[in-house]
Amino acid sequence: ERGLEKSVVQEMIRQNRLYQSATKTQSGKVLSNATFVYQDPQGNPVGAFQRGMYDREGVAPYKRDTPGSDKHWGWMLASPFNPATEVRVFEAAIDAASDASLYAMPGMYDGDWRQEPVDRLSLEGLGIQPLQSYLQLHPDVRKVTLMLDADEPGRKAARQIAERLTSQGYQVEDREPPYGKDWNEVLKATKSMGVEMPVAQQPEAPEI
Repeated sequence: ERGLEKSVVQEMIRQNRLYQSATKTQSGKVLSNATFVYQDPQGNPVGAFQRGMYDREGVAPYKRDTPGSDKHWGWMLASPFNPATEVRVFEAAIDAASDASLYAMPGMYDGDWRQEPVDRLSLEGLGIQPLQSYLQLHPDVRKVTLMLDADEPGRKAARQIAERLTSQGYQVEDREPPYGKDWNEVLKATKSMGVEMPVAQQPEAPEI
């Protein structure tokens, strides 16, 4: 339903950032969840966000952080093959995975998304702490692309973060979703309706 490309899901699993879990409710029903794992710099799991695998009309989807989760480091899909020179920043892991999926779609962009020197970081909200922690650990990354939601809280946070990072000497780009509220909606629109990304939003083909 989310439209993620297979290679992106496989890479999240390979990096131990995603697995499928089962949660038993008080009524005894077993829920199947996608679990997005937060890791510290050493790759140790420090928490996770669980999301129900299916949405039912009229029923709020299952969403929660696992008890004791530490979101100090956020959630990240790391550049698989090349050291990152850019970090793209999202509100949710599903949006980070959606951006990678846009680059992975056959016929959409040239090259392999896994060759991009790009880390995709989810703040798991709008707090700046995960980004600050990331930048401290990655001094070679000087380009920050903010890809927060198109709603007012997302736009306000993007402006504030951009102002702060620009004053610190970072190259900052604020990229607002061209369709819908977030980047998963962009991905689904691209797939379901054949909508093409605006030329200004298309990435340059990476050198391989």
